[in-house]
Amino acid sequence: MTNIYQDITKNIGSLFTCTVAAHGYVRIETPFMYPDRDIIDLFYKVQESGEIILTDLGETTQWLRMQSTSQKRSEKQNLLIEDICQTHGTEMYRGMLTIRSSSQRLMDDISQLAQACIRVADLWLLERSDRLESMKDEVAVFLEANEIRYNQRVPIIGQSGRKRLIDFLTIDPKQNSLIYILSVQNRPSANRRMDVVAASLLDVSENQDLFGYCFICLVDDRLDVWNKNNFNMLNKLSTVTYWSRPDEFLGLLTSKSKEIKT
Repeated sequence: MTNIYQDITKNIGSLFTCTVAAHGYVRIETPFMYPDRDIIDLFYKVQESGEIILTDLGETTQWLRMQSTSQKRSEKQNLLIEDICQTHGTEMYRGMLTIRSSSQRLMDDISQLAQACIRVADLWLLERSDRLESMKDEVAVFLEANEIRYNQRVPIIGQSGRKRLIDFLTIDPKQNSLIYILSVQNRPSANRRMDVVAASLLDVSENQDLFGYCFICLVDDRLDVWNKNNFNMLNKLSTVTYWSRPDEFLGLLTSKSKEIKT
């Protein structure tokens, strides 16, 4: 381990730290991080043949799996991981990102493997975005089926002077409504989405040009990711309704009544 540590620190200084790990591996603590700021660790082992195995021991795919309620990666994710592996000269073996290295290439391969880990972990952003965009498509189909006029991504200037994009503006003789969509994959994302929507509502709710508009938060409740205690602020600023209650949602779009229980 001493020789490995000396090789690494000689080339990159103190940014990397080496410690003994189980099963003959040396843990390399890198300065790189997953999106939640957890440190990316790589593992180094010399085979009897002299070949060096550099791997993440499956920590990256495990991290990605923990960001979703699904226990399986989507076909799209698998295809993107294949592309990432080809780009960074890595291979996927039993869920582990791995490079077969040598002492001459070790430092370059550590950097390549760490970059591959970062790019694979970043796929959770694509998944989160895909779910929200898919939900917006479903809402658009619902509005069209019920002959409700609408515009998407409506820009509104808030009190702060910032431009806020509202997911939907629906137009009805009895009620114009501004709709925010809340659809995510997991609880951490749910909290972030609620914070973003609450900030936007606070910013635009006192805009005099919007007087009389109905503010609606439409929650995709098909996944159990929402802490209903966190809806207190949204309930004060808007009417919260759920995708599992389409009749209730439709009633809000065509009536000024805000007495529907959430």
